[in-house]
Amino acid sequence: MNVINWVNGSSSCHNQILQILLDEIMHLKASFNQLFICHTYRENNEEADKLSKDGLQQNLGCWTIEALVQGQTTLSHQPPFAPPL
Repeated sequence: MNVINWVNGSSSCHNQILQILLDEIMHLKASFNQLFICHTYRENNEEADKLSKDGLQQNLGCWTIEALVQGQTTLSHQPPFAPPL
């Protein structure tokens, strides 16, 4: 719900790391003629709720913010850990 409010401009993000990601979202949003997003409670969207829970169980690696230098963000992806065969 917070992210939706941030993207819609009805509230402000005060977390520096999340603000960097929000800036990326807003940049992408500007490429659309129109964009509407809204919150749907999980009990009203069972499929999305299941997919989000399934996603939490997967080891997909992670993205990290490497640096914030003069307004430039460097993101890196760490692949999932794969034990040796």
